[in-house]
Amino acid sequence: MSMNLTIKGITCLTCLQLVMEKTEQHPLIKKVKTNKSTKTALIQAEKETNQEDFLDILSSTPDILTSISESANCHCCTEFYFNLVLD
Repeated sequence: MSMNLTIKGITCLTCLQLVMEKTEQHPLIKKVKTNKSTKTALIQAEKETNQEDFLDILSSTPDILTSISESANCHCCTEFYFNLVLD
């Protein structure tokens, strides 16, 4: 099963870079791809990760994004959008 989370609404490159650095540190995350032109991040789980574990990891994502925005003293990245795809 492939599991991906797309994060949109990251409006500055500093926060985009910090999202990548924070999320790719987790051992169950296979890859984090960022797109600077669309300012989105795609988080992919390792193949052997089960759905419950992936969702558990992602449950802290809104808090991570808020802390990134605050630590970067960013006032533009205030509304994040998530799209979770489980194949």
